[in-house]
Amino acid sequence: MSPKSHTSRSRLVVTIVALASLAVAATAGAAVYVYSNGFGSHGAYKQIKQIGAGKKACQEKYVGGSNKMSVTYKNKRFCSYKPPVEADSDQPDHEVIMTAKFKRNNATKRAKKAAYLAVRVRAGGASSYELQVHPVKRTFVMLRNGQAAGLPGGETNAVKPLGKDNTLRLRSINSQVTAFVNGERVGNFVDPNPNQVTGRRVNFGPGFSQDVPRGPIAFIGRVQVGVPNP
Repeated sequence: MSPKSHTSRSRLVVTIVALASLAVAATAGAAVYVYSNGFGSHGAYKQIKQIGAGKKACQEKYVGGSNKMSVTYKNKRFCSYKPPVEADSDQPDHEVIMTAKFKRNNATKRAKKAAYLAVRVRAGGASSYELQVHPVKRTFVMLRNGQAAGLPGGETNAVKPLGKDNTLRLRSINSQVTAFVNGERVGNFVDPNPNQVTGRRVNFGPGFSQDVPRGPIAFIGRVQVGVPNP
């Protein structure tokens, strides 16, 4: 299949009316952030919706004292969450940022080693570009439709250890996908077949690469969604 030309950025459609924390066209780098959630209230927390895994596997709650969303999860899965914005056409030019960390002392060594944080762009069904960060291993990996073969990944000092906040940023523009960890660009690739990744959403959350009873608690402190700066 030949690559689809995609030169204009897609508008993001706000799916919840009058969002209290909708960002005011603040620019940072090469993007305009149209949605930002720092979990400053229970209402801001309620804007975030879980998709896929179900309440028995992924349990989230609002931690008001520290303005975070906590996620407790088990088994081998990705606890996927979405903000109340998505593109109005396939293959949007957009990016997502998540700042999150894991609690250090509430899981086994094996469980902590398997824990990762992830963000996805152009997500929908089995389609997405993904950035994973593994704090214990101090590694990252980029994926395309769930596959990492031939894509950037490996050890990097940009990844902070368990118990520390990591900020993940993933951007898709036309056929180019770029990943940042804590402000440092760690990976970039050009997709020869971008028309095979057609989702409209961004997703984020913690994951678990091995099937163990319980993963460490994740705390998500901020989520942002951006589009290219015109």
